[in-house]
Amino acid sequence: MDFRARSWSCRESDWCFMCDDCMVCRCRQYGELVARKRHTHYWERWRDLDNAESSEQHQPAHRSVVPFGLQLRSGRYFRIDTCDLRWRGNLELESWRCSLGVDCPSTTKCEGVGSTGLYAGLILGSTDPFAGGSLIPVIPNGDAGFYGSQGGKPLNKPIVGMASTRDSGGYWEAASDGGIFNYGDAGFYGSAGAVPLNKPVVGMAPTPDGGGYWLVASDGGIFTYGDAGFYGSAGSILLNKPIVGMAATPDGRGYWLVASDGGIFTYGDAGFYGSAGSILLNKPIVGMAATPSGHGYWLVASDGGIFTYGDAGFHGSTGAITLNKPVVGMASTPDGGGYWLVASDGGIFDYGDAGFYGSMGGQILNKPIVGMAATSDGKGYWLVASDGGLFAF
Repeated sequence: MDFRARSWSCRESDWCFMCDDCMVCRCRQYGELVARKRHTHYWERWRDLDNAESSEQHQPAHRSVVPFGLQLRSGRYFRIDTCDLRWRGNLELESWRCSLGVDCPSTTKCEGVGSTGLYAGLILGSTDPFAGGSLIPVIPNGDAGFYGSQGGKPLNKPIVGMASTRDSGGYWEAASDGGIFNYGDAGFYGSAGAVPLNKPVVGMAPTPDGGGYWLVASDGGIFTYGDAGFYGSAGSILLNKPIVGMAATPDGRGYWLVASDGGIFTYGDAGFYGSAGSILLNKPIVGMAATPSGHGYWLVASDGGIFTYGDAGFHGSTGAITLNKPVVGMASTPDGGGYWLVASDGGIFDYGDAGFYGSMGGQILNKPIVGMAATSDGKGYWLVASDGGLFAF
C-alpha cells in the first residue's frame, strides 16, 4: 500500500511505498531511501522531521540509520556501519557523515575486513550522499553453520524448540513428544520420544559443556539426559498457566521455568529475581533467556514485550509495534548486552549489541518458526520451524 510520508524523512508531497520487507521513500531531492522492517525502531528516529517543514528557526535534527550500504555508480558496494545526517529546518540536508565498514561484492555478501574511515560528502565530488549512488540494505554474513535438519522428513510430532552446542558446531531439535534430533557435533544422549507424556514438551536447554540437555513439558515436568542434572520440577504442582520455556544457569547446576502468565520457577542454583506472574499481561509470555552471569533473565511475550529481572538490561522491544506475526522466542548475546526476538514468520528483531544477519520475514515458509538459538560468539543465529526446517544466518 502507499501512504503520505508525514511521519518519515520525505516531504509531505512525496509518496512512500510500504512492502512486507522494506519501506521505500522516493523523495524528489534526496534520492531513494530504503529501510528494512527490522529497523522499525530506527525509523522512529525520523519522525517529527516533517514538523520542520516551514520553520527555518527549527533546530537541526540529528538522525542515525544503521546499517545501510552504499552502492556507487561503479557498481561497488560498501556496508555503512553508521550514517549520521543533520537536516536544516526546511528539510535540506545540511551535513552528513558515514562510517564505512566492509567492502562488499554484492548486497548480500560482505567479505574481508575493510578499512574504516569517514565518508564526509565526497562521493564523486558531490556533497549529496545520494548523488553518487543509493543507500541500500546490506546484510553482513552471520557465522551460523547448517548441519542438517528434519525439514522434509516425517515427524511424529512437531518441533517445538532447539539448542546449540558450546562451540556452535551443531544443534538439537526437540519435538513435542520429546523426540530429539541431533546435528553436527551435537551428541544424542536420549529422548522422551518413546515415553508416554502427561503433557507435551515445550522447550529444551543444553548443559554448558554440551554433554547433555533438559527437556521441559507444559506441566513443568523435567527430563534430563547426558550430564544434565535433575534439580526439581513443577510436574506435581497445580499451575495457573502452562510452562512455555526454560533456561539453564551458566554452571549447569540449576534452571528456570517460565509459564505463559510470566510465573517463574527456580531450581538448583537458579536465583529468583522477579516474575510477571502477578502482572496483567497484554499477551502471554512465550520464552525466556538468562544473562551470562546467571543473576538475571528476560521474559518475552508474543507481542514482543520484554520484561527484565536481576541484571538483565532492557534494550528495546516490539511491544508497541504492530507485528505481522507473533513473537515465538528469543536469544541473548554472549555478553548480555542485547537480544534477538523471532516471530513465527521468521522476522528478526535485534536490540542492544545484537546484530542483524538475516531473517525469513517476507519469505514463504512451509511451517511457522517456533524457536531460535544464537552462536557462541553472537555473530549468527539459527531459526527452526515446526516441521524441523532449519535456517542458518
